Amino acid sequence: MRVVVLSGLSADLRRGSSLGAALLEDSMSALDIPQLVFLRAGWFMENFSKMLDFAAEAADGTFATPFSPGRPMPMVSAGDVAHRAADAPHIACAVNARTPSLRTSP
Repeated sequence: MRVVVLSGLSADLRRGSSLGAALLEDSMSALDIPQLVFLRAGWFMENFSKMLDFAAEAADGTFATPFSPGRPMPMVSAGDVAHRAADAPHIACAVNARTPSLRTSP
């Protein structure tokens, strides 16, 4: 059995808004699931066009985001997350969009 969990970007911080994702990962890890994968996405690019209507906002020359200036925010397409979730079962632990590394099983 393979279970793929879309977790939170900062689950490793285990505080604030990331605590729920960390607790979810802990609870799921305690289960006997042979192939358990946590995908940690940052910001979904679709949020710009589908949810927050940034195009209309930018029409007047303003493009505001909920991000801190000067702080990088990894963006990912929901389709790319789906492709990664369906990827080969060699993904063992977590994909963390804040770092370029991908932890895999031996």
